[in-house]
Amino acid sequence: MKFNPLAKFTDKDLKENPILRFFEFDHLPEPLQGVSSAFHTLALFIVDALPSNAERTTALRKLLEAKDAGVRANIGRAVAPETFFTRLLKEEKELGERFDKLHNYLTTGANGLPDEQRALLDQQHGAMSLYLRAVRQRIDLIRGQQDDHEPQTIYRADPLAADTEGVLEIRTTGGGSVETPVPFSD
Repeated sequence: MKFNPLAKFTDKDLKENPILRFFEFDHLPEPLQGVSSAFHTLALFIVDALPSNAERTTALRKLLEAKDAGVRANIGRAVAPETFFTRLLKEEKELGERFDKLHNYLTTGANGLPDEQRALLDQQHGAMSLYLRAVRQRIDLIRGQQDDHEPQTIYRADPLAADTEGVLEIRTTGGGSVETPVPFSD
């Protein structure tokens, strides 16, 4: 019988050597199929080339151990490819973590900061809040869960201004867009 490396195990092969079912690879993600298929080909060769005896069974068992290790070694490559949406989710997670850290710092440990530094951190906190909200709204839109976000007005003072001059009004609309009105001058 001529060896065919592309052959599949027959029902007869599987009945005589039940271990062969562990060399199937069609059910695996594509990056893992390449590794597993090489061991499948070797298992076919062993069944075809060696006589049926205890040593052939041992060879198949050890080959199965090697196949499992090879697949596990390649498992990191089997992750789903990164898409725009997965990058957006990652951005939301990282930004949320940074926002929470800054928020916690501002509410618990920023008391000893100079006024200018504190004001700048407050400004950063406000910008991050708007940024995080926009990212979350984009995620909602992609998921088809368009929430009717209530319009919100947020006031942020220019930290370097001596009084209320330079107050900037930023309104987020229900659709998630941001309007920055032109400051009034007398």
